[in-house]
Amino acid sequence: MQKLSLLFIALLMLSCDQNVSTIDLALVKNTINVEAALDDLSDDFSKQIDSTWFITLKSPEENILGQISKIIVHDNKIYALDILQAMKLNVYSMTGKYLATVSRKGKAENEYLKLVDFDVTDDRVILLDRNNESVMNFSNETYKYINSIKIVLKPSHFAVLNEGYVFQVNPFLPLKETENKSIATTDLSGNNRKYYIDAKQVNLNAGTHINVDHQFFRKDSDCALYYSVLYDYIFKCDMNGVDALYAIDFGKYSVPLEERLDRLKFQSSPNSDNYAYMSATPKVTDNDVFLTIIKGNDQYMILYNIEKNEATTVKADISNLNIENPYGAIGAYSGDLLVSLVDDYILEECRKAGQKIDIEQTDTSSIIMFTKFK
Repeated sequence: MQKLSLLFIALLMLSCDQNVSTIDLALVKNTINVEAALDDLSDDFSKQIDSTWFITLKSPEENILGQISKIIVHDNKIYALDILQAMKLNVYSMTGKYLATVSRKGKAENEYLKLVDFDVTDDRVILLDRNNESVMNFSNETYKYINSIKIVLKPSHFAVLNEGYVFQVNPFLPLKETENKSIATTDLSGNNRKYYIDAKQVNLNAGTHINVDHQFFRKDSDCALYYSVLYDYIFKCDMNGVDALYAIDFGKYSVPLEERLDRLKFQSSPNSDNYAYMSATPKVTDNDVFLTIIKGNDQYMILYNIEKNEATTVKADISNLNIENPYGAIGAYSGDLLVSLVDDYILEECRKAGQKIDIEQTDTSSIIMFTKFK
């Protein structure tokens, strides 16, 4: 509890009379030094990558996914979620064969109104229906509906733990019980709610320029990891509370707090080339954290080895793209594996650069790449 109290105090300090977001390095075991990584660019990732391979997800026309937002690989099956266009969760084999679509949009008991997230356990596929404020359970063998658990909040993302759920909630909903917190936990019945991480001083609804996906990425069955775009921490969340696990220190490239909360002010800032910010949620493998960073008009990929305290940093040069670099990383699974999306633009640019690409493409397919680090 003492550690958790120190964390809350540190977070509150960030919103006091400071123009630059700061972090309390004493709260974490590991610090990811983005400033040093950006100042020391590498040639490529080839020395860090053990192997890469591609899988084409082939969908029937009636169940095409337009823009995949999240992928989970579990028990030799690939679960791909599209919440922006198709609002569907498809299941594929490890060869890319379409297996099923879990539920669908509608008003029936086994249907969802607003699918925003999902998770997978050994026996269930769990959907998060924001508008119905419910967690929906399906069999991960037959994909048939089991039941729904009502929750008294409107979360955007969640993760399923052995003893309950952890949610990202909107701290500015008119619910007194949330006490302006941004993380909630409940038991498996949706009861015994507890709230963590103070957000009183930050108006998320105003919109931030640093518009990353606030996805949970489950570390194991007992805890999940969560990145806070406001405070540059990766938090470890379990049923006992929240602790800062990694601090992401931008150093001299830190975006002033008042500007990161004002999209228009940041975009018109004459000093924006001197700032760097996360453009996607960090991905954590057993030994590495993979970051996608924007600095000025340039994108950088940082692979930070926690054990060695070393970074490999590559600028994504659009005139010289390499198909085997994980540009569109959307998840990290099975310890040392990173999964990425490969879109048509990347394929086209790599072909222009003279690369021979032998990847099956159809009008109803999406391509994902697995990267294994050494």
